[in-house]
Amino acid sequence: RWWLLTLLLIAHCGLALSLLAHRSRGKSLEMRSLDGERVSRSEVYPRAVAYLLVVCAVYSKNVVAVGEGTSDNACLVTQLFHTVSRMSSETKSLQSSVQDLTRKSEMLESNINSAGGRSEVSSLVSVTQLPNCSASSRGELALLNSTVIRSDIVMACLQTAPSLYEWTFLNKMQPVGCLDLKLRQPQTVSGLHTVRDSQGIDTTVYCDMDTAGGGWQMIGKSNQPNLNGVATTHGVISPLGSPGWSGRFGYQFLSEFRVEVMHAGATVADWFHRLRSSRILSELVRLRGCFNDDDGLNDIEFTFDIKGNIKYDRHRCAAFQDWCQQAVTINSCFTVSGCSAAVCIGDGSFSFSGSDQVSGQDHQSTAYFGCDDGSCCACWGVTGSSSNFCNHGCGSVNGGTVSASATAYIYIR
Repeated sequence: RWWLLTLLLIAHCGLALSLLAHRSRGKSLEMRSLDGERVSRSEVYPRAVAYLLVVCAVYSKNVVAVGEGTSDNACLVTQLFHTVSRMSSETKSLQSSVQDLTRKSEMLESNINSAGGRSEVSSLVSVTQLPNCSASSRGELALLNSTVIRSDIVMACLQTAPSLYEWTFLNKMQPVGCLDLKLRQPQTVSGLHTVRDSQGIDTTVYCDMDTAGGGWQMIGKSNQPNLNGVATTHGVISPLGSPGWSGRFGYQFLSEFRVEVMHAGATVADWFHRLRSSRILSELVRLRGCFNDDDGLNDIEFTFDIKGNIKYDRHRCAAFQDWCQQAVTINSCFTVSGCSAAVCIGDGSFSFSGSDQVSGQDHQSTAYFGCDDGSCCACWGVTGSSSNFCNHGCGSVNGGTVSASATAYIYIR
């Protein structure tokens, strides 16, 4: 029996070599399976190799078993040939199913593109300011690149009421805060507006939509430099309203924090800090945030003097108070439960410096509002100057002006 298997092996080896030779010359071939099905050129070569491996295995097994009296395994060869052929047929059927699904997907996409009389789906255009939303631009999409909200914002121009078309957020929850209103409706004016607070409840806030790009949400007002005299309120904080810290937006994220100081009915200082990364309002001041020393508003990317229209890249931290050795209490003033006192040891101030990395508590500042070691005041200097005008303990330098009577408006965006 071994010599018969040897001849069979030689024949199949010759077939495999012949197929490979035809392939190398690029000639077309046509074969048929044991079931009589036509075999494509792409399937010939794998089958030839499979046949060769099967015959080699059977040959080896039978040669070894000649002296052991094993039965004939010729039927095994035929069974294996049928198995290989059936697997190839199933693969071909699967390929046909994939092609059919691809055709159906293309047809569905074509139907979507032609829906509503439009020849194609609106493309996602990247913009820094939203264009006008009207009936002619209904259905347009925009990827809004905001310098304040550092994440992708996808918006759509939709009809929200009869004859009313507005930009609507697609990948964000219901707009929260004045900046969201400004982004969605660029023509919104300063005043009282309804937004959604941290608890998901609609509430009224004051929005400054004009200063430094607009979108500023008022979250605090103090009519005296002593911040301990200000309590948490769940009412409306506005320039004409009563002093207080808003307890409605403790979990709202902010990237910029602004202080406007008023004296004798005029703005004497106005600045904002841009943070390197967003944080929630109830974590505004960090414990030992100023270089592991004072509690402060840290991680500042830059400070912008709005009144002087100057950007300061050196400023990194506004020291709020001496290290309190406990949780920063002013943060709790922006929560629902509120606070009984803004600071824990009689300090507490907002400030900036145009020349130093740290301002405020125990440091010199370009502008200042609050208390330092029990001395409370507002301090400012020449508009547009980067010099420090405010000294430790409410003192002045370089001709700075110090007053115990002043009002501060606090904003975020």
